[in-house]
Amino acid sequence: MKKITLGVENQLKIFKESLVKDYKTCQQSNSEVTETITSYASVLSENVDKQKETAEVVVELKKNIQSLSNTAKEEKLEKSEANLRELKKKNLMLFQLPESTKTPLLDACKEDFVNAMSVIDPETKLEENDVIDLYRIGIKDLSRIRPIVIRFRCSEKRNEILGNRAPPFKKGGTEIQVYVAPDRTTQQREEHKLLQAELKKRRADENDENLVIRNGKIVSRRPFRYKPQQFWGSHHKPANSNVEENTTQSREKDATGDEDKQ
Repeated sequence: MKKITLGVENQLKIFKESLVKDYKTCQQSNSEVTETITSYASVLSENVDKQKETAEVVVELKKNIQSLSNTAKEEKLEKSEANLRELKKKNLMLFQLPESTKTPLLDACKEDFVNAMSVIDPETKLEENDVIDLYRIGIKDLSRIRPIVIRFRCSEKRNEILGNRAPPFKKGGTEIQVYVAPDRTTQQREEHKLLQAELKKRRADENDENLVIRNGKIVSRRPFRYKPQQFWGSHHKPANSNVEENTTQSREKDATGDEDKQ
């Protein structure tokens, strides 16, 4: 009986030691698993942070690219607008000049040319090479008169004509007011509309009809100017005229004195 008891105790002891060993093994495995999971979590966290940083960098790069693209577009538009304005500096436009109905087309172009030149150059001061091109713009429509674009060799000639008031165009005994204006870009036309609205308001607010638009600005109308040389002959006298005048007055005085003595 005692031997059986000792055998059971030994078996229990061995089983207990086995359990303790397995427990320690499990603890060690759990610790290794925990460390592995912690390591993976750390790596995942780092990856998530890197992904966030990468996403932020990508977003920032997209913003920069969009900004550069917009800047490039603006610069291209500005350059295009500047080039167009420079090109149009030599042009002027005629509005309300009746269109020719002649055929063939070349005869109609000739009539338009003659009529336009009678408006912008009534005294025929322009030379043959001063005008480079003259044409109507837009689709022909009987309900409206297409404007004419005239291109000059240099902007000085154009400015000279713009500075003069265009005479009325006469057709069949009727006078038609033709308007001469610079050839403006779309942006310049919008700016001019705003200036016209501002001019109208300022004229009303300031009660000043002398305000005008000149060179893209609202200014007071220039006072009348003349060249002094045109009146020079009306006051100019020879250098010895005063001496001759004094001598004549002296002779007349002497003669009057002699008469009094007689």
